[in-house]
Amino acid sequence: MAELKGDIDYTVEGDQVIFRANTPKGEEYLEGPELAVPTTDAKEFIEEARAAGIEIVSFF
Repeated sequence: MAELKGDIDYTVEGDQVIFRANTPKGEEYLEGPELAVPTTDAKEFIEEARAAGIEIVSFF
């Protein structure tokens, strides 16, 4: 089975969601290779990124 890879993937670690860039487009959006966001803000961050055309997938 092929692994799903979006521009950005994320994992939940405690009270933070860690976003990691998989593509140059994702890295540009995150302004670096990785970004930590409080879980309380993650849903809004994901919605804004998707509205900007960024593909985000969860990573398990």
